[in-house]
Amino acid sequence: MAQKAPANVIQDIVQRLKEVEQQTMYERLGLERDADSKAIRKSYMKQAAKWHPDRFSRFDLGPYEPKVQRIFALLTEAHTTLGDDNKRAEYDMTLDYGTGKGNTPDIGAIIGADNHFRLGEQLLEHGNYKGALKKFEEACALNPESLRFQAFRAWSFYASLPRGEDNRPANREYASECRRIVEQAVEEIDDFDMAHVFLGQMMHIEGNSVGAKKEFRTALRINPKNVQAQRQLRLHNMREEKKDGFFSKVAKMLGIGK
Repeated sequence: MAQKAPANVIQDIVQRLKEVEQQTMYERLGLERDADSKAIRKSYMKQAAKWHPDRFSRFDLGPYEPKVQRIFALLTEAHTTLGDDNKRAEYDMTLDYGTGKGNTPDIGAIIGADNHFRLGEQLLEHGNYKGALKKFEEACALNPESLRFQAFRAWSFYASLPRGEDNRPANREYASECRRIVEQAVEEIDDFDMAHVFLGQMMHIEGNSVGAKKEFRTALRINPKNVQAQRQLRLHNMREEKKDGFFSKVAKMLGIGK
């Protein structure tokens, strides 16, 4: 007769199941994304030796037996997916768009979201904010966890808002929420140059020229070929030169500085 499972064994099972259900397939096996096939196989064998259901056959696990089976199934799923080049490539795509934890998402939805996003980018480049917003909303509907998509949607929405007499968005509440999303993207996504461009444009509209210039320069440090950042910084410098020229003329007329 199987002995009752010790409390520490039950605790390990509960903790491990919680981990693997929240981890990426790479994390389940303790791997980096550049792991080769040999490392994947080696790590899986190590995990399988520890979590194979047969290893717990001497215990009466009761309701925890299905949990062990679930752990082993998720580890095996990770090995099967990462050990196949085509499946791994598809899975890596889901990671790139922020949906690679837990069960494998709908690849068709991921690809569809990416297509809408690319169309939105094209419309945004031509200044069609409302058209871009529609495409980014469709992309977010298919892939709601992508903060990158959310940032593009937030800027398009912000740029589409009616302006008040001070040239700022009339609806300050909506504008503030859009800015919060872009700031979150800047903070959480490394090297997201366009988020810095969006934040810089928001700062310019809101009258913070110093902060705007800083964000445009940050975007260019991340990506020196960012055309939008180059253009915004050039316009910013032209406005400053024009302002300086105006004040110089006024000073000359008033005889100041002679």
